[in-house]
Amino acid sequence: MLLPWELLILLSLKECLAENARHGPVFTQEPSDSIFPMSTGDKLVFINCRAKGNPPPHYRWKVDGRDIDTDSDPSYSLAEGNLLINNPHFINHGGVYQCIATNAFGTILGEHLQLSTPSTQ
Repeated sequence: MLLPWELLILLSLKECLAENARHGPVFTQEPSDSIFPMSTGDKLVFINCRAKGNPPPHYRWKVDGRDIDTDSDPSYSLAEGNLLINNPHFINHGGVYQCIATNAFGTILGEHLQLSTPSTQ
């Protein structure tokens, strides 16, 4: 029979090993609304997307089914998986967005988010 302190050490070790197990990405934060209103005065739109995984996931975004190239389009940038749209304009940035998180163990697709002006909802 294990002593209480031995049991405590074994339980702690089990939790530590489980946290370090390699696994595919799992969302911890996604856009909560399916329609996101964009007003004409917005200078920055911030769309949440975070996932945990081991190894840590890489992120990419799609708009209307097309990949967003954050390296070549200065109006888009990524901040730890979150998408930032600088000086958004509905004609250029309105559409359906989706976050994709990937690591060596899998890929997950986020919920769709409609980015629109209040009058186009």
